[in-house]
Amino acid sequence: MKAKTIFRHRAGKAVFAALLLAFMSQPGAATLDRIKATGVTVACLDPEALPSSDSRLAPPGYDVEIAEEFAKSLGAKLQFNWFVHAYTSNVLRQLYDEKCDFVMGLPADRRLEGAGSPQLALSSPYLLNGFAVVVANQIAARGLDDLRGQQIGVIMHTVPDFFVFDNGFARSLHAKQSEMFEALTKRTISAGIIWASTAGWLLKQHPEANLKILSELRPEFRFPMAVAVKKGD
Repeated sequence: MKAKTIFRHRAGKAVFAALLLAFMSQPGAATLDRIKATGVTVACLDPEALPSSDSRLAPPGYDVEIAEEFAKSLGAKLQFNWFVHAYTSNVLRQLYDEKCDFVMGLPADRRLEGAGSPQLALSSPYLLNGFAVVVANQIAARGLDDLRGQQIGVIMHTVPDFFVFDNGFARSLHAKQSEMFEALTKRTISAGIIWASTAGWLLKQHPEANLKILSELRPEFRFPMAVAVKKGD
């Protein structure tokens, strides 16, 4: 049975824009005045996370297309602050320091709006994503429990990293998803836990890697995605 990712294939950008433009249409007065004065709004986007975004813009990714619709709605030109989203606290610092006006593609986890981040507001979710387990085609496994004792690749300081550590799996730490994917293709690790949308994209682009996504969908790996702004906006 062919494994399915929890990523839901994007609809047209106009559909996403319709869901979110109301959220972005009334930014805080100071922010809105600056955008009108400069004619520019800045989005924080992940530089290496196709199909959602890519700094080379060839293709740009659906988060870039949605961000472009936001800019149009504000009558502004879109500029980018490319920042790896795996390190959420660093991305949010970009927002709080006004180095971007909004952040695309953060987990819609209301804990981010709690005591630790009182300056943050999240939109309604616009996409269901999460983490998928990728292995070589010849590995007979249905889920993570079948991979105990084998090296499992994770991005440092992410939900999968904490999960495999807390549950006694052998982990291999990586800084980038592309780095982990390369380790998978070279078979230096047995499995990698990658954003499901990116995993699906990479497997489609590199069929020669002979990799597959396991069908197991752990609830703790599922995340609706949202747009983040400062609470005043």
